[in-house]
Amino acid sequence: MASPRPSLVIASLGVSPQPINTTIFSTDEPQFRENGGDLRNGDRWFNTESQMESIYYEGSWQIAQSIQP
Repeated sequence: MASPRPSLVIASLGVSPQPINTTIFSTDEPQFRENGGDLRNGDRWFNTESQMESIYYEGSWQIAQSIQP
């Protein structure tokens, strides 16, 4: 009986070419990410008081949708 050939496994670590967007839950319009970093296009903010979602784009929050009844 032949023994199986050994496998070579190479770990790969890297940085995604696309920034990872974040969602912030708060009643106040965020000026920074929760970790203190700058907001990026595509970040989301869910206003827990008004129940509205906004997307950060080109320096301002754009209303995406509301889940009002």
